[in-house]
Amino acid sequence: MRIISVYLLIKGVFNTMEHFSFLQEITVVFILSSFVIFLFNKMKLPSILGFIITGLLAGPYGFKLVSEVEQVNLISEIGIILLLFTIGLEFSLKRLNKIKDIFFYGGSLQVFGTIILTFTAAYFILGFSVKLSLVISFIISLSSTAIVLKIFQEQGETQTPHGNISVGILIFQDITVVIMLLLIPYLSAGAQADFAGIAYALLKSALIILGFFLVARKIVPKLIYEVLKLQNNELFLIFSLSICFIIAFIADKAGLSLAFGAFLAGIIISESEYSHHVFENIMPFKEVFVSFFFISIGMLLNINFFLQKPFTILALTLLIMFFKCIIVVLGMRIIKIPLKAAFLAGISLSQIGEFSFLLTRFAYENGILSDAIFQYLISSTIITMMLSILLIKEMHVLVGWLDRFITFDALEKGGKKPVSSLKNHVIIIGYGISGKNLVKSCKTFNIPYVIIEFNPKTVRYYS
Repeated sequence: MRIISVYLLIKGVFNTMEHFSFLQEITVVFILSSFVIFLFNKMKLPSILGFIITGLLAGPYGFKLVSEVEQVNLISEIGIILLLFTIGLEFSLKRLNKIKDIFFYGGSLQVFGTIILTFTAAYFILGFSVKLSLVISFIISLSSTAIVLKIFQEQGETQTPHGNISVGILIFQDITVVIMLLLIPYLSAGAQADFAGIAYALLKSALIILGFFLVARKIVPKLIYEVLKLQNNELFLIFSLSICFIIAFIADKAGLSLAFGAFLAGIIISESEYSHHVFENIMPFKEVFVSFFFISIGMLLNINFFLQKPFTILALTLLIMFFKCIIVVLGMRIIKIPLKAAFLAGISLSQIGEFSFLLTRFAYENGILSDAIFQYLISSTIITMMLSILLIKEMHVLVGWLDRFITFDALEKGGKKPVSSLKNHVIIIGYGISGKNLVKSCKTFNIPYVIIEFNPKTVRYYS
């Protein structure tokens, strides 16, 4: 009843006008989102979920308060660019180098593992064609960079082991999107695959980005220094945003995504000593624009279609999330990542991502997806996002509960004495220089010990 009252109030304010202008529609979105977020905070529910509900209420399948959905999508894309830019600022080339194994091996195991499993189910169980099965497997293989990194940033988990795993896999996914987009037109009816053309396009994109990255890495920090010397905060903010959007635009023209370009821009600036200053200036703008991304997601959900087949869609959603989580866990275990970090990353990446909307729409326009399958994919994608928001927020509680049934050892024991049988032992947290010295002392005096270590490389090396 409260929501209906708010709807009537908003309608009453503008009832003398024949149609809403975009500015008026944005005003409506702000009013409605403020009300919804207030309620969600009272109920201790995540704000991101509140923004999605706002989009559902305001969009074409809700109260139809917003007609300029494309304009909202444009604002939301700016939000994604700024989000990935700030994530890049928190990274560095050294940190990326540390997760290169996760990027190459973990990313490929997750993406190709999901594609193989989904293709098998779609082709052999559901009886879809090879082309349709392949497109559906592309769509389901991706996870949401925006949701995962937004929540990790809020909770201070981007630098954690599962944060590193998630970021490495998400970056790999963002790059594979380019290949998927190039392949989809060739999967439409009557299309002939031009693999040489695809290879050439990918090589050209890689060379453009690599060349620009190497040049910008040398020039951008010097330009930032010159701007900072002027001690003009407005100029510094505008210049920082310019760097972000210029590099994002170049990446887009090279065939990669705007979001990936923004991430590269953040990486470039992160190498300078001014990255924290840039981060602090960008954050307030990022929060506003990112909220529109989640609102735009809510606007895509066709509630009428969902109500016609709620159990089918929910069953499909839960199956997708379960198997995506399991694939990540198994992939991480193959490369010797500790079970707890693998499980947390699996939960974090269990949803279908925002780039899947792009693939779904592109495949639909190319005649590969029918209306019904299009709606199933859109509905399942949005619901996986909504459920994963709640899961990621509470995943540590879930892992704590599972710890009663599964032993989440941080360090592989390799046949050593089980921890449960140790008594009067020393617990060494972290196997760095101090940890190694403690181990030597324990060995000298024959004192039993157990090491807790979450760095995957350290775990693999000493297992």
